Amino acid sequence: MLIRNSTSKHVSYEVILLSLYGLLIFAGLILNVSLASILLYRKLYTNITNCLILILAFSDILLCGICTPLQTLYEVFKKLPLNDWICKIVFAFFGMPLYISCLTVLLIAIDRYRMILHPLLPKMNRKCAVICVSGIILFSIVNCIPVAYYMEFMELKDGTQSYCPETWSSPLIRIIYSIHVPIFLVMIPLFSTTFLYYRIYAGLRRSRSNPRIRRSKLNERRSNRTNAILFCNVICIILCWLPWTLYSLILEINIYRSDPKSTYEPIHIYSHNVSIGSLDGFDHPNSFHHLFSVDLYLKMLSMLSTCINPILYGWINNSIRNKIK
Repeated sequence: MLIRNSTSKHVSYEVILLSLYGLLIFAGLILNVSLASILLYRKLYTNITNCLILILAFSDILLCGICTPLQTLYEVFKKLPLNDWICKIVFAFFGMPLYISCLTVLLIAIDRYRMILHPLLPKMNRKCAVICVSGIILFSIVNCIPVAYYMEFMELKDGTQSYCPETWSSPLIRIIYSIHVPIFLVMIPLFSTTFLYYRIYAGLRRSRSNPRIRRSKLNERRSNRTNAILFCNVICIILCWLPWTLYSLILEINIYRSDPKSTYEPIHIYSHNVSIGSLDGFDHPNSFHHLFSVDLYLKMLSMLSTCINPILYGWINNSIRNKIK
C-alpha cells in the first residue's frame, strides 16, 4: 500500500510538472515565433533595437523549442536515446540560449539608456550591432565548451539508464567554472541591466520634476508608460532569473564544501544516483529529491521570462506596434 501510494504520488508529480512545463513552452513558442515572424515579414529588423529584440526572440525560441523540452524529459524520466555526440553537442550547449538572452537584454538596456538619457550621442550603427551580437554568441559558445569537453555518455550495464554527467578532471576546475558562469554570464548582466533601467527611471523623474522643462500631457503619459515598462523589466529580471541562479550557485558551493573531491555536477548526484559519498546535510535520499525538485521548479520560474520578454520588448513596444498597424 505504501509503495502504491508512493508510486501514485510520483506519477502525479511528473504529470503536474510536465503539464506546467508544456504550458510554458507552448506559450513561449507562440509569443516568440509570432514576434519574430512579424519582425522578419515587415522587415523591421533594419532598426538596431528591433534587431536586438529579434535576436532575443530567436534565443527564447531555441530555449523553448529545443533546450527546455529535452532537458525536462531527460531529468524527469532519466531515460532518453543518448550517445556521446548528443551528450557533448546538444546537452552541453543547453546554457547557450540563457547566456545569449541575458547578454542581449543587457545590450538592449545599453541602447535604451543612450537613446533616452543621451539622445545627442551617436546611435549604435549596424556594424557595431553586428560586432556586439557576434561577440555575445561567440562568448556564449566559448563558455559552453568546457562542459562539452568534460561531459561523457554513461549507461548502466543492464541498459535501463543512460545519462550525461559532467566528469571534471579536477574539483577545483569544476567549482571555478560553476561560480564563473552564473556570476559573469547571468548575475552581472542582469544586475547591470537593472542598474541601467534605474538610471533611466531616475533621469526621467528628474526631467519631470524640473519646472524649467515644459511638458505636454502626451509627454507625461509617455514618461509614465516608460517608467511602468522599466519597472516590469526589472521585476521580470529579479523574479525569473535570480532565484534559480542563486540556488545553483549556493548548491555548487555547498556540494564542494561537503565533498571537495566530487567531480560530478550536483543535480546528476540525485537524478542519476551517482555515488559521491556522504555529504553533510545531504546524506538522506529525500534531501536529494528536494534539491532536484526545487531545481526543476526554479527553472520553470526562469522559463516565465521567455513568455514575458516578447510582451515587454515587442508587443507593447510603440515603435513595433505603430509599424504593424
